[in-house]
Amino acid sequence: MIRERETVLDEAGNLLLTASQIGALIQEKEAERNHYDKLERYYRGEHDILNRQAKSRNLPNNRVVVNHAKYIADMSSSYLLGNPLSYTGENLDDFLYALRAADSQSHDICLEKKLAIYGSAYELVFPGPTILEPLQLAAIDPRDAFVVYDDSLHSRPILGVYFYMVQQKRKVFAYTEKECIEYSQRQGALQEIRRQPNPLGLIPLLEYRNNEDGSGDFEEVLTLIDAYNILTSDRVNDKEQFVNCLLLLTNCNIDPVTYQQIKDWGTMVLEGDGRAEYLSKTLDEQSTEVLRKALEADIHKVSMVPCLTDNSFAGNSSGVAMSYKMLGFEQKVKMKERFFCRSLNERLHLVSRLLDLLSFQTPQKVAAVFSRTLPVDTIELANMVSTLDGLVSRETLLAQLPFVNDVEQELKRIAVLKTQEQALGQQEAV
Repeated sequence: MIRERETVLDEAGNLLLTASQIGALIQEKEAERNHYDKLERYYRGEHDILNRQAKSRNLPNNRVVVNHAKYIADMSSSYLLGNPLSYTGENLDDFLYALRAADSQSHDICLEKKLAIYGSAYELVFPGPTILEPLQLAAIDPRDAFVVYDDSLHSRPILGVYFYMVQQKRKVFAYTEKECIEYSQRQGALQEIRRQPNPLGLIPLLEYRNNEDGSGDFEEVLTLIDAYNILTSDRVNDKEQFVNCLLLLTNCNIDPVTYQQIKDWGTMVLEGDGRAEYLSKTLDEQSTEVLRKALEADIHKVSMVPCLTDNSFAGNSSGVAMSYKMLGFEQKVKMKERFFCRSLNERLHLVSRLLDLLSFQTPQKVAAVFSRTLPVDTIELANMVSTLDGLVSRETLLAQLPFVNDVEQELKRIAVLKTQEQALGQQEAV
């Protein structure tokens, strides 16, 4: 949300908003909760088809859920961050130690999963409890946080608010660059509890966006998912009705005992002009299957997430061939990566500021490197790295290798190996 800076902060950067005004901003955010709840329901498989009522008490009412939403969200998030981020730069030892202590790898995939579902997510960066754990990261649901930006061209953040319920009491934390204010609310109005200075000098609550619109990965195909579920459910209903169709007996006199024998034996004897036949409609499975495939193709086309079990992927073991087939998906994930990097750079700035306050070594020229979880031709990749050796920095080349998780550590291992080889060569010469 956007507000004029003068209405939120004074010239010294202190918060001007009262507790009731903070509560009004929270209520404005709460208006989006139903939308986020629906996205979460679909990810968990609780689709609208489950609420469908039977048209008649005697008709079958199967409600089948094919969870394309979960497939799309899991595919896109794991493709982007299934391989942990690696970092390049200078003086990275303390920086990487802080990230490992905060379990940033698990945190990143959790954050990206929220982005794939909701389209936005929030991250809280704060000091750890001890010097051995200098950093802590928390991925926050978009229903429980928001950031207020000023109305300038750069849309700079001026206020971050995080709120949650605990034991029927709402707790609220408001963050500015200068202070952190805690509020509490049980039944009445929001009340201020305490104010503390913000040692980082930056707003520790960061907003991540999945794309420019802030939409989830499957949000645009919800109606197609509903149509696919309806078609599948009706298909099962038709099959069940066909199996349980009525038996029409003409010119037959059958008592209940004889009818039960017919059901048990599966045969019957007709006399005279008696006739028996089932009343059933013809199932057009071919047309239904054509429609099902069309809906499934539209789901994957609009979401830009391919179906890897499709026949077009069969027998294509080449990484290059796979890359061509996943070109649209790759373009979508690149856009997700760019928007993720926007807030990731702010996190790196916060972490650097925190390490500096704790007298740790401050990293320089830090850059995050993403690597896709796509089958690659390792021999071809090794040839490329060998060819570019001397033309591109070793840090950049090592970052391209999927089995190298820590570029800085790998460079140190290479240096140790070279030292050992030189020492061994001198010994042999002597």
